[in-house]
Amino acid sequence: MMASSSEQQERQHTKQRTSPHKTLGSILKYFVDMPLRVELKNGSIYSGTLSGADMHMSLTLRDVVQTAPLPARAAPQDLTTPNKNPTNITGELPILPWMQIRGSTIRYIHFPDKVDLAGVIKAGIQREKEAVDKYKRGVRKGPSKALPS
Repeated sequence: MMASSSEQQERQHTKQRTSPHKTLGSILKYFVDMPLRVELKNGSIYSGTLSGADMHMSLTLRDVVQTAPLPARAAPQDLTTPNKNPTNITGELPILPWMQIRGSTIRYIHFPDKVDLAGVIKAGIQREKEAVDKYKRGVRKGPSKALPS
């Protein structure tokens, strides 16, 4: 049994609405190597460079600094106890080489003001389309591997 044109249009419309480019988690990959600030639901704020993201909005940051104090319920210990307080003797927060943040704990993601968000997203989508087209044509970089005879 053939589907009517209205059913086909509805399927196409549904397919467009569920495009992977519609969620924040799916477009975060276009912002890799960009500095950003992440505010968590517990009040902590971390600044770093985005090095990875997934569909669940989980982030991997590098060169991370905690830019806001710990929330009240996570009261710091005294400075004489080693490795228990997030601040060192001078009161500076340490730089972490990398950090993973689960997407469900994120309240806000702050991008730098100078970044053209729409432009970055459009460029990322265009790069993906070009890569798919290149793959379909069979044009790839690198030496082709011939089968031994």
